Amino acid sequence: MLATLQRRLLLILTIGLFLTLGVVAYTCRAALGYDRLNDQVQTTHEVKEELSAVLRLVVDAETGQRGYLITDDPVYLEPYQEATSQIDARLARLDSLTKNSAPQQQRMREASTDRTRGAYRSAANYPTRQRRPGHGSGPAYAFRRWQTADGRASPYRS
Repeated sequence: MLATLQRRLLLILTIGLFLTLGVVAYTCRAALGYDRLNDQVQTTHEVKEELSAVLRLVVDAETGQRGYLITDDPVYLEPYQEATSQIDARLARLDSLTKNSAPQQQRMREASTDRTRGAYRSAANYPTRQRRPGHGSGPAYAFRRWQTADGRASPYRS
């Protein structure tokens, strides 16, 4: 009777020990998964911040370019030149942040095609290029420069 009771007690304690070990193993695995997900969320926040910074730089460059074209005042080139000097570094940081994500890398490649870069470079260099004689300056010049046949603005039309 005592031996049977000891065996039952040992069986109950063994089952309890295995259940406790199972819960501990599950908790450790869940904690590791949480850390991995937390790292992914942190990287996502960094990517979003870099994208916001790139957007701000593009808007600053566009605003400076527009101001220079309308007023012919070189003071507007300062924010333009500052923004365009930082864009490539920001895009390189975005590339490094997305190196572990195939879909994001694909989008980065699409955004960095020669056609896109060429259009960006053409627009980025426009304010600093010499204007052709006889084409004027100021609002009328800017309007003629940016207007297309159907009335929409196009920064890439020469």
